[in-house]
Amino acid sequence: MNLIYKIALPAFLALILVIVWAALSAKRSLTEALSQEIFLRITETVQREAPQYLRSEHFIKSSEASSQKQFRDFADDLKGPSVARLTIWNRDHVIVFSDLKSLIGFHSPDHQDLKRLFSEEKPFSIEREEDVNEPVQSGVGEFIDIYVPVRISGKVVGAAEIHAVITAILTPVQKHLAQLTYVLIPASALILAIVFVVVFRDIREQKQAQEQIQHHLRRITMLHEIDLAITSTLDLRGVLEVLLKKIDVVLPYSATTIRLLNIETGQLEPVACWNLDEKAWKVQEWIAGRGTPNLVFESKAPLVIGDVQSDARCRDPEFFRKHALVSYLGVPLIAKGQVLGVLGFYTKERHEFSDEEVEFLGTLGAQAAIAINNSQLYGEMTKLAADLGRSNRVKDEFLSVMSHELRTPLSVVVGYTGMIKDRMLGEINEEQEKALEKVISRAKDQLTLISGILHATQLEAERVKVESHETSLGKFLNDLKSTYDVLLEKKLTLTWDYPSDLLTIATDSGKLKQILQNLINNAIKFTEKGCVTISARYVPEAKAVEFKVADTGIGIVKEHLPSIFEKFRQVDSSETRLHGGVGLGLYIVKKFTEMLGGKVEAASAVGKGSTFTVTIPCDIRQSAIDSQSLMVNT
Repeated sequence: MNLIYKIALPAFLALILVIVWAALSAKRSLTEALSQEIFLRITETVQREAPQYLRSEHFIKSSEASSQKQFRDFADDLKGPSVARLTIWNRDHVIVFSDLKSLIGFHSPDHQDLKRLFSEEKPFSIEREEDVNEPVQSGVGEFIDIYVPVRISGKVVGAAEIHAVITAILTPVQKHLAQLTYVLIPASALILAIVFVVVFRDIREQKQAQEQIQHHLRRITMLHEIDLAITSTLDLRGVLEVLLKKIDVVLPYSATTIRLLNIETGQLEPVACWNLDEKAWKVQEWIAGRGTPNLVFESKAPLVIGDVQSDARCRDPEFFRKHALVSYLGVPLIAKGQVLGVLGFYTKERHEFSDEEVEFLGTLGAQAAIAINNSQLYGEMTKLAADLGRSNRVKDEFLSVMSHELRTPLSVVVGYTGMIKDRMLGEINEEQEKALEKVISRAKDQLTLISGILHATQLEAERVKVESHETSLGKFLNDLKSTYDVLLEKKLTLTWDYPSDLLTIATDSGKLKQILQNLINNAIKFTEKGCVTISARYVPEAKAVEFKVADTGIGIVKEHLPSIFEKFRQVDSSETRLHGGVGLGLYIVKKFTEMLGGKVEAASAVGKGSTFTVTIPCDIRQSAIDSQSLMVNT
């Protein structure tokens, strides 16, 4: 007997210890499973609810009351018995929402867990012990920190940090097992049986928990794959096709339909289906204002019908009988608070949709709605861009044709008027000559305006090319000067300041002439008396030629200088302004100068005048540079 005690008792105690160890291990596994279940539930909730409550602008304008309300509504929906604290971060590691309001705005640039989350863009969890900030190295923690990326329209804009409590459901069993070593040997068999029962139960619960975890993981994977697929394109038809294909792969339902709201007609229109005769499904008798999808659309809530062939709410039972469709689940497609349409699921056998299935498919519908909304917005923007492009082309063609048609008769008017003025068609008196000079002057102004419009439209259409050739700047400026030999109707002097033997360069002389003429004409227009000085010089250091047009006119307010080169821009745009024009001269100056590779600058003081400087880089053909200027006064 002593031998039995010596051998059996230690063996039995060892067995009890093994059983206790096994029970504690089972408790650990189950607790870990509970932690994983909490992780999966919270992760799925965040991924499902975040797009419903939050937008990218809430993370940018987080301090605004509207943003904080959305964060609070999202937090209330997320709260459960296991959630102890919620913190929401933006991508700059700044807290935009927290249960502890004092933490809002806190910046933690070295937060390693956030860096990991934004790098991997996948949820993860870390077990922690109470009042300990570092991850647990061994054993089971009582708390778990869960990090989930907040994804809006397929883009991670922030992170949700959830501090959750792991319910110690096995604490009574743990105490019971600890007392096994103090129980008398006669009771060991009973204790052993109890332990076996408890362990068996724990193993069974663990298996159930693992199966549930795997089930949730599969669904999260499905949602992730579908989300990636439907956000891979912005074409609406492509989005719907990818969505239906993915649903057919991952969900065991016989038929899927999508109806979208037509804004113009206000009707739900059938746009796509899977495993159905699409032509029969889209027949006119079965479209407008009929069927179960309209009930889903109007209620903005999921609808489950066990038998669509006999349910009174279904208005087309013959269609369902013909295609052997029995049970139905419809979920609304809601994005930004607006119902876009209805996603319908049909089975060919009676199927009771569980709450879990309805919730999962509702999440799927929310993801699909976001992708559909983005596709519709993209389609609208594409159409708008095309319409604007057509409008611009029509405008440019109209201005080009009108400019050409107006310039031709005006040129004839100027020509014939000049002939009369030069007495080629007979003698005229002095008064008639003055009147003809005014006609020619005003006609030339109109020609200049029309040419400006034509140049502007050609520039917009990118039909203007640079035609570079050798140009003697001295001869070029002499020819330009000769066009201003006529007497001005103002007490105004034109002064030309440039070397007599200025160098020869390779440039587009036509565009250079247009640049200087526009600047000179502007200076004359806005200077009633005084002088306008046109100067030119070669700048060796910059390998460029510098032209200046300076006047003593009315000047330009400093605040207006940055905008004077814009198209149709006038400092005084009122109907009572003293000076004419449409605001194209300086716009053409800037565009032509840039085409020649140069730049134009303006300096001005109100009441003292303005100076415009045009700098053109040059390829020197003749190095004849004279530093002495020849002053020529007109």
